[in-house]
Order: sequence, then structure tokens, then C-alpha cells
Amino acid sequence: MARKNPTLPAKPSSRSASDARSDLVARAGRNADGARLCRSDPLADAQAAVAVVRAVEEFAANPRPGEVYNLGGGRANSISMLEAIERIEQMTGRKLDWRYVDEARKGDHICYISNLGKLKSHYPNWKVTRGLDAILEEIIASQRAQLAQATAR
Repeated sequence: MARKNPTLPAKPSSRSASDARSDLVARAGRNADGARLCRSDPLADAQAAVAVVRAVEEFAANPRPGEVYNLGGGRANSISMLEAIERIEQMTGRKLDWRYVDEARKGDHICYISNLGKLKSHYPNWKVTRGLDAILEEIIASQRAQLAQATAR
């Protein structure tokens, strides 16, 4: 029986929402097949850094030398590319122009989900600052603004 989502491994590993978001917004223009690719939004990137800065502030206020922490979106903010496409299509009411290639790009993680348990237990005042829907809404708003700007030229 085939898995529902071929982009996720049968045995979960880890992939953060920020990595998935980077996959979605890291490129500009069109790919070799002519499909539109996305561009990163500097304001959204700065907002995403807030959670990282807050983690550093928490650590600086109560350092634990030698400790190592995972930092990312955790399970609640992790999504596959196919899930992201489906969610964006639901949020916009429009179908995206994409195609599935059953071959991972060299060096890509299949799935990366940060376990935030240790960080949260040591620094209970720290939390993920933005949810997945807010991140996707920013991507949609950014793409609409870029399209409007390109159309106005």
C-alpha cells in the first residue's frame, strides 16, 4: 500500500518548518519548466529570526555551558512540500503550477523536525513566535505583492 504522502519517509526523521519555508521561497523567477518560483521576503525573514533571538536572550539570561539545543519550528510548524502546496491552494482558492519529481535533490533532507523539548524545559519562557498559517499567509501576501508589482511594470 502506498503512503499518502510520498515526500515523507515511512519512519519519521526531522525537518523544520523554516527549512520547508526556505524550499518554498528561496528562488526567484521561473525554473527550467517555466513554473513560477518564489522569492524570500526580508521582512518575513526578520520576523522569523525573532524566535532565534529570543532563544539566545533566554540562554544569555541563564546560561547552561556545554548544553546543546535544537531550534526550529517543532512538530506543530513542520509540513511537507506537498502539504504546503495543498494548504496554500486551500488558503488562496487557487491551484498552484507544480510537478512532482520522484528524486530528491542532492543534499536535501527528506524530513527534519526539531525536538524542542529540552530547550522548552530549560527555558520555559521561550516559545515559537509564529505559526505555520501565519508563515504561509506571509508567503501568499509576498507573492501577491510581487505579482502586482510585476504587472504594474
